[in-house]
Amino acid sequence: MKKIITLGLVMFFSLLAVSNISAQTVVTLTPGAQHNATLQGTTEQRYRVTVPAGRLIAYTESSLDTIMRIYNAAGEEIAFDDDSGNNYNARINIPVVAGTYTIVVTGYNPVDRGPYTLFVRTENVTGTPVTVGRPHNATLRGVSEQIYSITLSSAGRLIAYTESRLDTIMRIYNAQGVQVGYDDDSGDDYNARVNISVSAGTYTIEVRGYGANDTGSYTLHTSFEPVTMNNINFGIPHNAVLDGLNEQRFTVTVPAGVLIAYTESNLDTVMRIYNAQGEEIAFDDDSGSSRNARISIPVSAGTYTIGVRGYNARETGPYILHTTTQAAATTSLTVGRPHNAVLQGETAQLYNVTVNAGTLVVYTESNLDTIIRVRNAQGQQIAWDDNSGTRFNARVSVRVPAGTYTIQVTGWFNSDTGPYTLHVLLQ
Repeated sequence: MKKIITLGLVMFFSLLAVSNISAQTVVTLTPGAQHNATLQGTTEQRYRVTVPAGRLIAYTESSLDTIMRIYNAAGEEIAFDDDSGNNYNARINIPVVAGTYTIVVTGYNPVDRGPYTLFVRTENVTGTPVTVGRPHNATLRGVSEQIYSITLSSAGRLIAYTESRLDTIMRIYNAQGVQVGYDDDSGDDYNARVNISVSAGTYTIEVRGYGANDTGSYTLHTSFEPVTMNNINFGIPHNAVLDGLNEQRFTVTVPAGVLIAYTESNLDTVMRIYNAQGEEIAFDDDSGSSRNARISIPVSAGTYTIGVRGYNARETGPYILHTTTQAAATTSLTVGRPHNAVLQGETAQLYNVTVNAGTLVVYTESNLDTIIRVRNAQGQQIAWDDNSGTRFNARVSVRVPAGTYTIQVTGWFNSDTGPYTLHVLLQ
């Protein structure tokens, strides 16, 4: 998507949106309903819907470029879309468990203003069971989703891809309806290919065409690679050899504090950190030196798993995995009260804030390139941003239930050192 917008107009509306934050009404919808509204640029418009187990389908119809997010009852974002609907409209079709969900609609940029219609419905769809390693032949019908279920008995890597002459899109969801994998063109020609780390459980694979003309036969292939765990000693550098996209997992027991894990290599590495329950709590690609991954995350004392892989299949060669901690000194913040501080490059600065249920908005104001991460009380990262604020400042907007959250601010580079103001608001 390429759009040309004058810088002055973008800055005007961005500043207007930041300075004019107020409580917003959440509209309650019922499945099967359609709701007419007026989009106000990047200002969020929120809807709540209670649905049975099945598939939740939500989309807009308009002449605008819309963005849609869906959050579960815990305030976790479980789906995002920009242009999967007609023209530049958003469209989401995801598996869900019975419960209440929040749908958030915004414009792609501040000039997306005008009428739109939001459609929300559910479908009781049971995915076609597929077996690992057994190809499945089917016929694609444009953008209509075709649903498959696959059950894995252990943790490892799930690889799923299509073989066809079509342009396919693939999404993979876990049992809670959270999207854990997405791809458009990573396979041969324009075929989709997903290669992700998974825990034991049942997953939903969704296949559709990129456009309405993508109709015809295809074959869905699946394979599974068990993951071998390697125990490493905390604080002692560990030498290993990267094998492209194959994730290597390391278990490490750490004290309470800010866990810092990073690779040292000439490769482009990707890193994930999982808690003792196997839940991914942090992800990074290029925050370290060169193209190395680097994660800085507050943790309680315990055992964690660090997953390391290459950005692509060509990333093969030696690397060193480093682990260390720093004291988890945190500053308590009050909603609506700006906090002035001095950024020290990539050193994490931590803040705690206790809020009621709503949309938590966090952003920095500075001449620096900032990164913001927000984590819940269980240490799970629920939001991340780099440059959504003015200039190179970070800005996060995330739906949250009542509770205490940790806000982490770092610079993109070690050279990002200097004063900044941190703003925390609740809509």
